[in-house]
Amino acid sequence: MEAGHYAKGIADFGEIIKTFPSALTNCKNMDGDIAAIESWATIFEEPEKLAKQLSKNYLLHHKTIHDDFTKEKKAWASAAYFDAGVDTALMMTELIGPIVTTEEIFS
Repeated sequence: MEAGHYAKGIADFGEIIKTFPSALTNCKNMDGDIAAIESWATIFEEPEKLAKQLSKNYLLHHKTIHDDFTKEKKAWASAAYFDAGVDTALMMTELIGPIVTTEEIFS
């Protein structure tokens, strides 16, 4: 049953990420960050590639991902929403990979 929750959560997360560029239009000096998020989020438009990436990373990091998921559920249940967001971000980074900015590429 949890696999279905993971898949639904990842799909929902992808939809949320797609709204980031328009939500951040008023932010200053964010061009590089927005471009990095957009580049990272392209995987959500390629379901087969996303499925392969998720499967590979889940096999490699399943304990960490499960621990993050458990912590996220507990954080939501106790209304610790910031902590839940951090746990979600950690889980998604393990599953999909990190967002890499151009500054990181050239450093």
